[in-house]
Amino acid sequence: MNGSAAERAFVTDLEIVQPMVFAEDATREVLTRVSPVSGVVEIFSRPRLMRAGWQLHATAKIVRPSSEDEIAPFSVPEGGERFTAARTYKLATDSGLHFGPAFRQVDSVNKFGDEFITVELLPSQATVGFQYRPRTARFLLSRT
Repeated sequence: MNGSAAERAFVTDLEIVQPMVFAEDATREVLTRVSPVSGVVEIFSRPRLMRAGWQLHATAKIVRPSSEDEIAPFSVPEGGERFTAARTYKLATDSGLHFGPAFRQVDSVNKFGDEFITVELLPSQATVGFQYRPRTARFLLSRT
C-alpha cells in the first residue's frame, strides 16, 4: 500500500501516568499492550525476573485517519509557541520527569494551542544502550 489510510495512524490522548525509571543497577521488563479493536495502547513495566505486578506508565489511543483526513494531508501551520530543548527538559524536570543524557533526543517543540504539538528530534548518533531514531515525531492531541 502506498501511503494509504491503512498505513497511517495518529497517536491521540497520550497520558504519561508515571515515568519509567531506569536505575543503573537494575533492569526492567517492558510490556506494551495494544488493543486492535479500541486502538488503546498501554505501556507497563516491572523489575526484571521478579513476579511483581505490572506498573502502568502511559496510555494513548491510535486513530486511523478518516476519508476527510485523506483529502487534506496534515501540514504544520506557521507560528506556534516554540520550546527549546533546554526549556522542554526544564519543564520535564520541574514535573518530576528526569531524562538522562542518553534519553535527551528533543531539539525543539512547537505548541499550537491545545490542539497539537510538533517535536523535532536531534539527528541520530551512535550511542550505547537505548536509542530512538525517528527524525521528526508529530503528535496530535485531541481536545477534551
